[in-house]
Amino acid sequence: TDPRDYGRHGTHVTGIAVGGNASGTHIGVSPGATLYAGAALNQDCNTKCSGTVAQLLAGMQWAVERNVDVISLSIGGTEENNDYIDRTVDAVRNAEAAGTVVVAAAGNSGSGNTTSPGNVYDAISVGATTGDDIVADFSSSASVRADAWDNQPADWPDRYTVPTVVAPGVNIK
Repeated sequence: TDPRDYGRHGTHVTGIAVGGNASGTHIGVSPGATLYAGAALNQDCNTKCSGTVAQLLAGMQWAVERNVDVISLSIGGTEENNDYIDRTVDAVRNAEAAGTVVVAAAGNSGSGNTTSPGNVYDAISVGATTGDDIVADFSSSASVRADAWDNQPADWPDRYTVPTVVAPGVNIK
C-alpha cells in the first residue's frame, strides 16, 4: 500500500536506527543503512498502536520476502494474558533460517516480565538504559524458563536471560 508515517513510536525508533543530520544534529547509529518501512500495526496510532499477532507475523514474512538483513520490532504484547506467544517462535526461527536477524524489544513492563517476540530465545532482545547507564525502570527483563513455552524447541537451553543486550533508551533524540 502507500507509504505512511504515523509519526509515533515506529518513526522514533527508525530515527534512532537510520536518522541523518537534516536537523543540524546528527542522529541515528547507522545513517547509511537502507530502510524498508513496514507498518504491520493498525493505522489509528494517535495514542498507542495496536494489532494482532497475525498482523505481526504477516509483517515479519513481508520483510523476509524482501530479503531484509534485520527486522527491528520495537513492540511487545500479550495474547490472552500469555507473554509467551508460541506462534512468534516459528516466525523468528523462519526469518533467521532465511538469513534475516530478528531484533525485538524485551518489553516495557519492568523486571520479571518479558513479551513476545522479544522473549523468543532466537531473537536478539533489547532493553533500555538511562543516560546514567542504569537499566530503566520500565525496561523488561527476566530469566526465562524454556518450559514456559507450550512448544519450546528442543535445541533451546533450559533457562536463558532476556534481554540479550541493553542500550540507551530514555530521552533519545
